[in-house]
Amino acid sequence: MPYKKYVKKATRAGARYAKKRYTTRTGGARVKALARDVYKIQRALNVEHKNIDYQIGQNGQIVSQQPTKTTPIIIPLNTPVRGTSFNNRVGNQLKVTHITAKYQFTFHNNTDLIQRQNVRARIIFARNANDVPDITQLLDTDSNGHYTQLSFINTQEYKKFVWMKSLDTRCSYTQPTNRYPASNGDGFVPDPMDPATPLAVTNPARQALNLANFFKRAETKCAITIKFQNLSDEVEMMKPYLVLTSDILEAAPDPFDYVSVSANLRMTYVDN
Repeated sequence: MPYKKYVKKATRAGARYAKKRYTTRTGGARVKALARDVYKIQRALNVEHKNIDYQIGQNGQIVSQQPTKTTPIIIPLNTPVRGTSFNNRVGNQLKVTHITAKYQFTFHNNTDLIQRQNVRARIIFARNANDVPDITQLLDTDSNGHYTQLSFINTQEYKKFVWMKSLDTRCSYTQPTNRYPASNGDGFVPDPMDPATPLAVTNPARQALNLANFFKRAETKCAITIKFQNLSDEVEMMKPYLVLTSDILEAAPDPFDYVSVSANLRMTYVDN
């Protein structure tokens, strides 16, 4: 059979199959069948899922963080470099398909203040990588002039960023009053670092009285395309960041109760 005749026959057969599978007898489209087939093709093209991990902690790429109500923390998250090794990207863009975030919130009880403390971790993407976020772009100050649970998202700037609502992670804890020894009646207690020296009960403790650890996990499926400058590792679109806020008074080493945040983050992606 001549080649041109074979091509025409094969094309007609393909058209008949497509018409039968993707259209109804009345000429309507079978959208579900088309969507299933397109999804199968996409999965076949993106069979290799890779991931990049971020570790924030004592042995991580970044040490544990201590956000306060006056000093929130914004951490840029690294993206895969171009190369041929495992977990490198091949082209100038990739598609993030899944994100898992695991956090450890450690509340340090250094004072005799009974207080309810809150901490929050969020992941965002900057649509344009040139828009490096600072806290004034992300949040408005609350009624007391701080960045806390009362703060609204900055409505003038929020469209520049993608806020991953399903990864919004919060933790609260009420710090107890548990001075190590009881007062002897004159308002003084032994200093645990120097028992022979009395310490006024009104003074902050010189060592942690109590530690409370909480573990939180959040994950989500997504379809976020990160684009890079040509033949470069510089992100051009959808740069990821971790944003940490709290209503804590001050961070260590000041003698107040504070919270430290450790994290293991995993971003799963495919070359696309």
